[in-house]
Amino acid sequence: MRIKARFSAVQQTTAALLCAGLLLGSHVSAFAATTPLGPYTVQPLDSAYSISVQAHVGLQSFERVNHLNGDSILYPGEVVAIPFLYLVDPGDTLWYIARRYNTSVASIQELNGLTSDLIYPGQKLLIALGSNEATTWNSNDTSNSNLAMTTTTASTLSDSQTASVNDSASAATSSTPTSSSPAPAPQTQNQSSAQTYNMLATSYDASVADNGPWGAVNYFGQPLQFGDVAVDPSVIPLGSTLFISGYSDPALPPGGFYATANDIGGAIQGNRIDIFLPSASLADQFGMENVKVQVISK
Repeated sequence: MRIKARFSAVQQTTAALLCAGLLLGSHVSAFAATTPLGPYTVQPLDSAYSISVQAHVGLQSFERVNHLNGDSILYPGEVVAIPFLYLVDPGDTLWYIARRYNTSVASIQELNGLTSDLIYPGQKLLIALGSNEATTWNSNDTSNSNLAMTTTTASTLSDSQTASVNDSASAATSSTPTSSSPAPAPQTQNQSSAQTYNMLATSYDASVADNGPWGAVNYFGQPLQFGDVAVDPSVIPLGSTLFISGYSDPALPPGGFYATANDIGGAIQGNRIDIFLPSASLADQFGMENVKVQVISK
């Protein structure tokens, strides 16, 4: 938002932590910014369904990384991996990613259908975080099948044990300002020359509370529309074409989207952007996210 600071103490603390990560120059991609910190130990009454719900991951992804099927039963005390999507950065290798997230190169290759060690910037990989520690039993015993759909309490998983990857089916039902189909990532040749920033993103709408006396127009006097982004012109020149990814908010298209640096804001300075959303409710729910911004053209 461009004028009014409507952030709670929790959001302010989150912003401070995200900014600290940026200052420390973390190599973790934006997709990994909200991933869990380790594998999860199954609690009484947990099921694959309940864990995937509380961790905000797709059930199919959870079952896939833990080699489960619909008849598998989880038992208290066993350790399971929590999946997430990782956006490959320039210079990444499978060995580096596997070592960083306590998994193996073979596991990453299997989950993503890779037949070689070759990966490229912008590629999305499904990672089983902590799979080296996961010890899923893959039991087909159905004697405790009444537990299969029991939902654990929200406190079972801490905030640090949640991930923000959803299966394409759930993404397709999300309320997004544009098509629910993932935007194609920029071509490799563009990515190799594109300037990339890790930035803190907020959002705004066309209301007076957010956009002040300027009304529902951007810096150039054009009607605001989804895809307009406010930037600090000293960092990203106005008029630049951007590709934004790494967020988890369902109000935005899954996988990333193209945007234009068409606006500015008094609070948007340095590594900050403000994404226009077409309704106040969507903007209010967005909060703050650590995102990756690629400047495709200036």
